[in-house]
Amino acid sequence: MWRRIQKWLQRGSQQQSRNASGNADSPLVDSLKDNLQSIQRAFGNSADLKSREVTAGPGSGWRVALVYLDDLVEKPVLHDQVVAAIQRHGALHQGRAAGADLLQLLERAVLGVARVERVQTLTRLVASLLDGDTAVLLDGQATALLAETTGRKKRSITEPAIESVVRGPRKGFVETIGVNVAQLRQILRTPRLRFKSLTLGETSQTPVWIGYLEGRVDPRVLAEVERRLRRIKAQAILESRYIEEHIADNRWTPFPLVDNTERPDKVVAALLEGRVAILTEGTPFVLLVPTVMAHLLQTPEDYYTLLHFATFARVMRTVGIVATLTFPAFYVALVSYHHEMIPTTLALALVAAQKNVPFPALIEALILELIFEALRESGLRLPGPAGQAVTMVGALILGQAAIQANLVTPMMVITVTAAGIASFTMPNYQLALAFRTLRFPLTLLAGMFGFPGVLSGLMILFFHLCSLRSFGVPYLTPIAPLRVKDLDDAYLRLPHWISRGGFQLRPRQGPKRVQIRESGSGGKQS
Repeated sequence: MWRRIQKWLQRGSQQQSRNASGNADSPLVDSLKDNLQSIQRAFGNSADLKSREVTAGPGSGWRVALVYLDDLVEKPVLHDQVVAAIQRHGALHQGRAAGADLLQLLERAVLGVARVERVQTLTRLVASLLDGDTAVLLDGQATALLAETTGRKKRSITEPAIESVVRGPRKGFVETIGVNVAQLRQILRTPRLRFKSLTLGETSQTPVWIGYLEGRVDPRVLAEVERRLRRIKAQAILESRYIEEHIADNRWTPFPLVDNTERPDKVVAALLEGRVAILTEGTPFVLLVPTVMAHLLQTPEDYYTLLHFATFARVMRTVGIVATLTFPAFYVALVSYHHEMIPTTLALALVAAQKNVPFPALIEALILELIFEALRESGLRLPGPAGQAVTMVGALILGQAAIQANLVTPMMVITVTAAGIASFTMPNYQLALAFRTLRFPLTLLAGMFGFPGVLSGLMILFFHLCSLRSFGVPYLTPIAPLRVKDLDDAYLRLPHWISRGGFQLRPRQGPKRVQIRESGSGGKQS
């Protein structure tokens, strides 16, 4: 009942805003003054909306108005290819004398921009103004021309800050979707690279493009990606994470079911594997689907270095998952319940260290884990040099002071530190965060039930991973279900002349349709 009232109020507010903006769906009229007033009402007389009336051609007498949003247009293009061309072009005066169509003259002979199109509705005109186009309105015409004069500020292409490599391309994506598409075109020079565009966000009107490689992508996956995107109902899409939460098969799992990257070479490699890329305006992070855990443990540098080192690095990442998840839990279970499994010499040393510590092993582990996470978070939020200094100094001082104050044992500090370092071996930040978070409930199970609790927690975790799907593809592919032919590139790195260039992700029965729910302002789930 409450949700119905909220939707009714939301529809009412939207209707009021449309009425206040002058009915944005209305068609243009043949009065230049009325059209200019409608545009002003649509933008609420915003200060950055500029209009200028000029006379078309020397001595022609035709009245033309130019409307654009300041700072969204390229001023030299607007002045040279639009304003100056309309004011000085002699064909307009000749066309007036011969009774020619002014719209046709402007479109074909006068305007020197790359793209000119006709519009007859206020909705389409307003949307183009927001994209940086300039509207050319004529007195006595119910049709306007849109001249492409886009000149938005663009960040220069730099090296990705998160996914840096020792050897490999240094280019990264930027916040402009057109620049990102151009980078993909430069690497993958084939007409089989296709893109589909759509707009998401009722208020933000964010452009979103779907990229895929024809002949490699599964049509069922492509159709499901497009369906899920088109069913998103959100007020604004400010970053690709908003889309990721809407289209994921399971919204409650801590594991990332949609991969993201800011490297064009990684996106091209994914397209060659038959995956789909989702590019969003305003963010350098591109989404990749379907996604399995093997993808999250790979880096582009694996293919730019010797296969021996790449294979060793992949094995270390897999070992890092086990270490960061189980080290504190195993240690707490050993010292709390299973003393007989510890060698005698080590057991005596642990007993001597534990003698003066007032807390049990479980409380020690939780305290150190919380301190470690607090240091990590503070290092991320502070500026670069200050964050590194706080993390290093805080870890050294707090660790040594806690040991000297007999609050924790040295072995517990070593265990928690080793587990934290192991989490840094995972290339995907969200995957590492998921395993670091799951360390806490696993440690609690170890402190309450010992090894049976740890094994029970690991079994529940494994069953959960086996149940996950990403657009119909099992999350643990190619381990569960086992696909031997795909193991060569999932957890090993064979030579390029042997490897097939990745493994194909083909859902067995097609991706399961996920119900997309409406969201409120800011894209949050309602």
